[in-house]
Amino acid sequence: NYFSNVIDLSNEWFNAYGLPFVFAVWATTKQLPREFIEELNNGLELGVNSMEKAVDEFSPLSISREDAINYLKQNISFTLDEEKLKAIKLFQTLSAKLK
Repeated sequence: NYFSNVIDLSNEWFNAYGLPFVFAVWATTKQLPREFIEELNNGLELGVNSMEKAVDEFSPLSISREDAINYLKQNISFTLDEEKLKAIKLFQTLSAKLK
């Protein structure tokens, strides 16, 4: 570990609210063409199915190949479900209070 203090944001969020932490989403207020949504979903599927190749090409030297693949497969969820939607709504509510 390179830092003396490390905070796992997703763990802290889960401990506080019992919901998953959503690090990123693609979002828009406009209606998107079905073809665009399908292309975006196909890209996500390709990425999820190519984790080993991505690790081989881009993994930092500070983590083993096995650890990088395990982290991606066991610690990150790539689907947006009801629990994550609840978490997003809660984050919006809490952040709106901060103005």
